[in-house]
Amino acid sequence: PPNRRARARFSGERRYQGDGNPRLALVWIDVDRLDAINEAHGRTAGDAVLAGIAGALGDSLHDEEFLARFDDEEFIVVLPGYEIGGAKRRAQEFIEIVGELSLPRPHDAVHPAISCSVAVGDLPLVVLDRLREALERTRQSGAGRVIVADYVTQ
Repeated sequence: PPNRRARARFSGERRYQGDGNPRLALVWIDVDRLDAINEAHGRTAGDAVLAGIAGALGDSLHDEEFLARFDDEEFIVVLPGYEIGGAKRRAQEFIEIVGELSLPRPHDAVHPAISCSVAVGDLPLVVLDRLREALERTRQSGAGRVIVADYVTQ
C-alpha cells in the first residue's frame, strides 16, 4: 500500500541527518472543513475531495519530493534538501493549487481548502514531532494558512 511505501521511504531519509545542516523539510497538510463536506455532501464527496487534493498535489511535486496520506484528513509532503524559506513557499504553492480545485457534484461544486505546517531539521522523526505541534497552531489560526515550526536539531 502507498502509506507503507511512504513510511519506508521516509525512514530511508536518514541520509539527511547528522552533519547539522537542515536538509529535510516536511509539510503537514490538513484538509480544512472535510467534516463539513462529508456532512453536507456525503462521505463519497469527502473521498472525492481527498482524491482530488492528492492528485493535484502529486502532479505538482518535483523529482525528490513525495506525498503520503497520513491520517483521515491529513497528508505529509517530504521535501529533501529544502531550507525553511523554500519549504514555506512550497506550502503556500500547495494552498494555491488546492484553492484552484473545483470538484464537481451533481448539483454544485465542492471547493476544498488546506492549511499547512512546515518544519525543517536534521532528524526526520524529531522534525515530525515538531510538525505535530505546529499543526495544532495551524488548526487554531484558521484555514488556508502556513505555520512554521521552530528549527529542529538533535
